[in-house]
Amino acid sequence: MREKIKNPVVVLYKRETSDSYAVSITDGSQNMHDGLLMASVSPDEADNSFAVFAMVGYYMAAEIEALRKRVSELETKTSAEEAPAPSVAITLPANLRTEDLR
Repeated sequence: MREKIKNPVVVLYKRETSDSYAVSITDGSQNMHDGLLMASVSPDEADNSFAVFAMVGYYMAAEIEALRKRVSELETKTSAEEAPAPSVAITLPANLRTEDLR
């Protein structure tokens, strides 16, 4: 039996031409082609003997994709809130005297 994947990374690819995902589990890589486990999952696998697993995989992939999107949105929002306020430089006219400011 194969050794357990030490650093599992789930790489998802939502197909544009069908309602399905390609799912790849890698050992630390973000490259789908490095997958040690790969599957194609969709919500309608009625003719497949592993239909339940394929459908479960589909909904898991959809949920992972939605959660990653939400995390990314929150990280973007947080980094925008933490950004320092822009500094403002004020240039006074050269002919303005200190006495005029009183």
